[in-house]
Amino acid sequence: MDSSTDWAGVAYQDLRVRRVEDTIAVLTRDAAPAHITASAIILSTDLRQTCLVLHNKIRKWVQPGGHLEPGDTTMAAAAAREAEEETGLAGVVLPDPVVLSRHSAPCRPDVVDWHLDVEFALLCDPTAPVVSEESLDVRWFPVDALPADLASGTRHGVERAVQVREEARGRTERAVGKVQAAFDAATELRDQLRVSERIRTEGLSERQAAVK
Repeated sequence: MDSSTDWAGVAYQDLRVRRVEDTIAVLTRDAAPAHITASAIILSTDLRQTCLVLHNKIRKWVQPGGHLEPGDTTMAAAAAREAEEETGLAGVVLPDPVVLSRHSAPCRPDVVDWHLDVEFALLCDPTAPVVSEESLDVRWFPVDALPADLASGTRHGVERAVQVREEARGRTERAVGKVQAAFDAATELRDQLRVSERIRTEGLSERQAAVK
């Protein structure tokens, strides 16, 4: 989040105060004073770069994202669609959100106050992006050298996405290490049993039985 306030709690209060009865409506751009959006924090597969768009309304660099469309089957799918529409890039979207962000909405000033953004990490090769009609520019940036004119919360989102991916990679590496250790232990036990069996059945010494 780009504030210390609980996102879900504030969203609920926003909608409750304004008497928004239809909770499904909050998934559409028609809901006011707030509605849910989806965005993709695009990272290179080595986690060293992120692709940002220069938003043509707020004139700041931000991750691609926007309103949900009727054909979106999941929030992650909506984020992936927005990323491809705004950058031409496609990749693997991590299934769980990395950030929930509540920020000022540029879509309908004085009608919609907030976008309740569900942000996902998307991993792809750092190929050349394509600027869309919704943006003034689109570029890859090193994650440790982001531009100064960032939209609120963008830096935190990138940092969090990198952190989540690194943690997931660490868990995978530890799991692989445990599997390898178990395999090595099983192989060693198998070899010991074979030696014992040769000593018993062939009358060999331990050194002789150990020769494969």
